[in-house]
Amino acid sequence: MRTISKHPRTMKLLFVCTMWLLFVAADVSAYAFQDDKKGDAQDKTITDQAEYDAYIKALNETNAATKGAAMIAFVEKYPKSVVLNDALANALGAFQQAGDEANVTTVAKRLLEIETNNVRALAVLTFIVRQKASANNDSKLAAEAAGYADHGLIAIPGFKKPDGMPDADFAAMKQSLSNIFYGAIGFNAFVSKKYAEAKSPFLKALAVDPNNILDNYQLGISLLMMPAKDSTGLWYVAKASSLSKNSPAMHKVIEDFGKSALRNIYKTDAGWDALVAKTAKENAPPVEATAKAVSAKKTVKK
Repeated sequence: MRTISKHPRTMKLLFVCTMWLLFVAADVSAYAFQDDKKGDAQDKTITDQAEYDAYIKALNETNAATKGAAMIAFVEKYPKSVVLNDALANALGAFQQAGDEANVTTVAKRLLEIETNNVRALAVLTFIVRQKASANNDSKLAAEAAGYADHGLIAIPGFKKPDGMPDADFAAMKQSLSNIFYGAIGFNAFVSKKYAEAKSPFLKALAVDPNNILDNYQLGISLLMMPAKDSTGLWYVAKASSLSKNSPAMHKVIEDFGKSALRNIYKTDAGWDALVAKTAKENAPPVEATAKAVSAKKTVKK
């Protein structure tokens, strides 16, 4: 009899935006997709020696891709194992670490078949599907991502803290997950041109991560496209511009849109650079920040 104790462990967006999402995945994984050597379950007992040995061998594999494959092989051989969910969770984390999107998606869906409120599986599916939707503003995929996100937000209150994880880290993990979910819901409204509906979820996402380029950019566009145009949208577009300077292709798309929107509202783009510089030092727009940032330039031009 063997007991397993788990250990802690823009209108038209260009494809380049997707690459930014891939970069963010690495940051999210630090919390959301940890190896499940220690988690929220009680110690589990494997009574079969061969099953125990197979699980421990897969668990101790150091190569991410090999570990993921070993965990899936274990699941296939022992589909009724007491550690079935743990094996799938470890496979999910390993494939995510290896950058194997196809297997991550497959394992996440399989986890949800067994555990419908698995928050991490919902988060990874939300993230991946939104990533695909962002490449071409695909409304069908955006709606699919939002569906996972809605389910995820419902499941988060029941998400138990893994054993040994500090409270602060657990709170940060839940915030990271919420950020993924709210961003996807906002994106779905954005793609559907329901710009007023996009505002609230995007603001909730940005309250967690004010430096999310796409959420800033898409919120900015949404505010500018609402029937009662909100010029605060310029601040969010400028913020996205300040954050995207290390990604030239993305930066040009955002910059061009921002200057065009500024000219449309104020008949000049002379205050754009000052606004971008200002937003780089801020996490949220001050009251009437955008109007103040361009008014002086406009007055001088007159």
